[in-house]
Amino acid sequence: MSKEDNEKCAKYLCAIGTTLGKLGKLQEAEDYLTQGLNIRIKLSQRDQAQSLMNMGAALLDLKRTEKALDYYMQAYEMRQKLYPKDDLVIAETMKSIGISLNALKRLPEAKSYLKQAFEIYKTHYSSDHPTRQQVLSTLLPILQDLGDLEYYLYKIYLNKQ
Repeated sequence: MSKEDNEKCAKYLCAIGTTLGKLGKLQEAEDYLTQGLNIRIKLSQRDQAQSLMNMGAALLDLKRTEKALDYYMQAYEMRQKLYPKDDLVIAETMKSIGISLNALKRLPEAKSYLKQAFEIYKTHYSSDHPTRQQVLSTLLPILQDLGDLEYYLYKIYLNKQ
């Protein structure tokens, strides 16, 4: 198969996997995403990193949070080499890592990743953007649980919007 055919095949496998995940067929989604990832490993690093993110999302839906976190961390390492540190792709990856860490009750680490993602989103999105709101709504309970005084600063920030 040509490189172009491999790219198309990987793209379709990942699209099928993502669709199956949205339909709640999570085990089948993981199978298709794995097949797509295995093809993308041979292609570009950007594609490979996106496949790792898709796999992480599918595993998170399956409540396999440790494994999802592993995929997100692999994608993060790759993306740090491929994108500027304030790119939305970096923020998306950090958000996914933070959400996974929060689910694992690793709150100080979750706080760090979510705060960094939020700072990037602040430079790209308006204050009412849903992604910014999602990160903030995940970050606030973490800060509160940690007894972090930043909780009040973010709460004030939220009320000013």
